[in-house]
Amino acid sequence: MARCGGTVTVRMGDGVMAMFGAPVAVEDHAVRACFAALAIIEGARDIGGRALAVRIGICSGPVILRAGGQDGDAEGMASPA
Repeated sequence: MARCGGTVTVRMGDGVMAMFGAPVAVEDHAVRACFAALAIIEGARDIGGRALAVRIGICSGPVILRAGGQDGDAEGMASPA
């Protein structure tokens, strides 16, 4: 995520939600999310010598940000606008 400019905002068991273009807006946030998704899929192909099934969803659009979480956990920080 970080290589593509994303920030993990929520951790949910073995899943994550990341934001691209926040806190500083960038025009290519959706493209960055796609590149991160492709990197995750590529990285999951050879974990322990076996292919790992990965599902990724990407949503592009405005969000409302608020301060939240504690100890560096930003859970609940973004909501669709």
